[in-house]
Amino acid sequence: MGRAKRMERVVALTKILVDHPQHLFSFSYFCKKFEVAKSTLSEDVVAVKNGLELFGLGKVETLAGAAGGVRFIPGHKAEDDNEFSPNFLEYMNYNLEKYADDDSIYAICGYHYPIKWNDIPQDRIYASFFYSPWGAGFWINKYKSATIEEIDLYLHSMSNIVKMAKHVPFLLNTVIGMRYSNYKYGDAIIRTRLFLENKACIFPTLTKVRNCGYDNTGVNCRDDGGVHAKQKIDDNFDYISDEIIEIPDLLHRYNEYYCVTFVDKLKSLIKYFCYLCKHTMRNLQESYDTDVKNG
Repeated sequence: MGRAKRMERVVALTKILVDHPQHLFSFSYFCKKFEVAKSTLSEDVVAVKNGLELFGLGKVETLAGAAGGVRFIPGHKAEDDNEFSPNFLEYMNYNLEKYADDDSIYAICGYHYPIKWNDIPQDRIYASFFYSPWGAGFWINKYKSATIEEIDLYLHSMSNIVKMAKHVPFLLNTVIGMRYSNYKYGDAIIRTRLFLENKACIFPTLTKVRNCGYDNTGVNCRDDGGVHAKQKIDDNFDYISDEIIEIPDLLHRYNEYYCVTFVDKLKSLIKYFCYLCKHTMRNLQESYDTDVKNG
């Protein structure tokens, strides 16, 4: 066989790496196979790395030293924001099948927020109302879209307000602010629904999705200094299923993460009463207009 051209080497190198995920190949192995110098091989590796990562197909990792080499780590990426664990699809498919007939489970979520979690095993799953759209799977018969009108129904019940103020003030703060400004956050609406209806989503204790979009370039996500982009992600190739575990003080962990202060709560109550007054005035105006129209 004659000496391979660069394009031919890159194609072959890609094929070998992708067919053997997580396997560490020494540079000398490829140098011998392609009959090229290490410097030439390094350029080929960079080309493969850039191509695979550009299209979110995984990443190529190089390790220096005598025991080093190059290996392919499978991955999936949505647009330019979310990076997925190698076992994300296996995790998703397994649990979508397992909980298909459980009406208390609304969705399977792959993202775990960067909450203090040092005391919890990192290879388990748990149930929570705290829905996340970053890497979520649904069942058609359970899915229900989020609407701003749905929030009106929840906010008109004082028992709902009291329950949320007592247990999830951070969520109440978001919902009232959203309704007061007439701006819709679908994930907050779904969280409210699940919390009030005692339903949940399945989550991994170690995130299987990393959000790299908190860089102030989008509409909703501010620059967080790399907190989300640097979040540790599950890098295991195989998914090991497990039963749901209970997370101690889960609501406390959420409230601590969002740091809702007394002033925040006070502002929410003021906005809530303003919202009620505005809504009442609108209803009175509509009723008056109807009476005038009907003579």
